[in-house]
Amino acid sequence: CVADVYDALTSSRSYRSAWTHERALAEIVRCAGTHFDPVVSQAFERVVVGVIEAMAREGQGPLASESSLTAPENKAEAAAQDIKRASSELWALYEVAETLTRGRGLRESLEVFARKLASFRPGSTCVLVRNDERGEPFVFSASGPNRDFFLTVSVCSEESPTARAAKEGVSYLGAYVHDDLFVNAISDEWRDLNSALIVPIVHDSVPLGTINLYHPVRGAFTAHDAQLLERIAERAAQAIFQGAVFDRTQSDALTDPLTGLHNVRYLDQQLAIQCRGEAPFAVLCLDLDDFKPVNDTFGHRRGDDVLRELSVLLRGAVRSGDTVARCGGDEFAIVLIGTDEVGARRAAQAIEKTVRGYDSGLTDVRAGSLRVGVSVGYACYPADGTDGAALLAAADIRMYAQKNTRKVRPRRDYDRAA
Repeated sequence: CVADVYDALTSSRSYRSAWTHERALAEIVRCAGTHFDPVVSQAFERVVVGVIEAMAREGQGPLASESSLTAPENKAEAAAQDIKRASSELWALYEVAETLTRGRGLRESLEVFARKLASFRPGSTCVLVRNDERGEPFVFSASGPNRDFFLTVSVCSEESPTARAAKEGVSYLGAYVHDDLFVNAISDEWRDLNSALIVPIVHDSVPLGTINLYHPVRGAFTAHDAQLLERIAERAAQAIFQGAVFDRTQSDALTDPLTGLHNVRYLDQQLAIQCRGEAPFAVLCLDLDDFKPVNDTFGHRRGDDVLRELSVLLRGAVRSGDTVARCGGDEFAIVLIGTDEVGARRAAQAIEKTVRGYDSGLTDVRAGSLRVGVSVGYACYPADGTDGAALLAAADIRMYAQKNTRKVRPRRDYDRAA
């Protein structure tokens, strides 16, 4: 990354002249510890002078004098030099696309991909847009100036350059359109943008998304840039498609098909990860009360609907970083990150209240409205156990103790009016 940035800064672009060696190196030193690993930056600083001096002897690089560079004798030689530069640039971009084939996880690969593309034109912002299952575009990753603004975007207008490029498969090269991705740019931290290059990503005639490059300088991107980026998009499309398939397969293997919650396999993985750390966390074991009458009276299909609706409520009752898993039947488990015993008890009480307030909409002619409850037990790491099995067992014991203290009877709210 350090070498890529140095090369980009010391190369001439259509919108600026090449930086000197001293200026480019000063910029890398300045960014050490923020954009760049300081150890890598120091190593680069030690070796770069020797490298560019050797390049200069061959008439290349930022230290090469004007006299050492051979001027083209005719138009054919000038064209050959242009082709050589284009080939070098194209090879660099193909190397960027290779990033997508080195990792198995799509999100991690695309984040690296976005960072490399942002350095394609120094000062650029790269936004990767993917189409969801309905074909609607959404921002998947971003890098460069205004990154945090773009990551908050969830929709774009149907006539925006991004939406049209994603739907029609035609690149956009021109001015930056402020309404393209509905960015809330009312902030002193927003950096004004004036140029845009948006290239579609298509696999087997199916639109997958777009690569969006933005820059504050007007006319920062050329038709040549568009052609290069289109070639990269072609190469990246296959990797993105395969990565999406892989992620979907992984998700299916770790997801409960009925409720869409995580399954036991995912739960075990998360518990193992958390137990390797030192941070506290809590585990809740849940078992629905009086769920059997729902299946017996209205059938398992309606019972499945109730489980799905309750799963949505459970997801909404915890934080986004917590794990909610269905263990089978009407049993669930929740992993609460950074939660102690007091927090676990509060969470258990909140979940009990949420489930009690749930109305299934099922009414028996004689019994009235059928309601369900939930028994919740908790266990805390490391006080109640230092591995997943021990924590689940401790939470299970507390859960059944709570269930047994209650009078076992159907929890029905009889309709007095009936």
